[in-house]
Amino acid sequence: TIGAAPVCSLTATAQAEPCNPATNTYFVTGTVSATNGPASQTITVSVGSSTTSVTLIGNGPVSYTLTGLVSDGLPKTVSITSSATACGQT
Repeated sequence: TIGAAPVCSLTATAQAEPCNPATNTYFVTGTVSATNGPASQTITVSVGSSTTSVTLIGNGPVSYTLTGLVSDGLPKTVSITSSATACGQT
C-alpha cells in the first residue's frame, strides 16, 4: 500500500530590528523553511498592510526583509502564507 505524501509545513523566524527615531520606522528580518515542500513556492510575508514575497526552493530556507514598518509600540503579528495550498500559513 502506498500512502499519501506527508503534508507540507512551514517554519518561520522573525526578528524586529530597532526603531529609527528619525523616521519612526523599523524593519523585520527572518527566514522561512518547509518540510515536505514542493519544488518551488511563493511565500508572502505580511505585517499589517505591509507585504513582501520571496521564492522558496524545495525546503529552503529563504530569507526575507520587510522595511518601512511604522512603530506604534503595539505588538505585531508576522504572517507567512504559501502559494502551495498544502503548505498553508504560519
